[in-house]
Amino acid sequence: MRLKFTFPTTFRHYGRVDCIGWMSPDDLYSIGEDHIIYKYNGAQNELSKIGELGQHLYALDMHWLPRCITSLGSSGIVHGVNSGSGGKQTIGSDLFLLATNDGMDSLDHLLTTTYELFLGKFFFVNKTGRMEKAVEAHQGAIICVRWSSDGSQIATG
Repeated sequence: MRLKFTFPTTFRHYGRVDCIGWMSPDDLYSIGEDHIIYKYNGAQNELSKIGELGQHLYALDMHWLPRCITSLGSSGIVHGVNSGSGGKQTIGSDLFLLATNDGMDSLDHLLTTTYELFLGKFFFVNKTGRMEKAVEAHQGAIICVRWSSDGSQIATG
């Protein structure tokens, strides 16, 4: 097996990269310590800035909706949706989960070193970087988040 490495120089994260996820075989999304969401297309060797998180949010994990899903209903349950042409509307890989920690300012950090005071949220984010929905899920940071294989359930930890 032969690997080819390319490094675009136009954009880059400053500091560490906190999470990455494949949207398709060519598209890779990354979120760094700088709170910026980048999309890298390997086939075209293009890097584009998709969006920015708020300065109080720290990304810890991301997971894309599995491609086999046809549609999500309002209750979060998986449904097949007929588009007018008789086919099904595919939304797989148009949405990802983002696990975050809301962080604390420096004064609060000096007063306590326990993570129980952090508030863990996860977000439904679309491929354009728009946060569709926020869910407060934990007293403490959310370290990992995953869709089930059929997209009907979410697990956080």
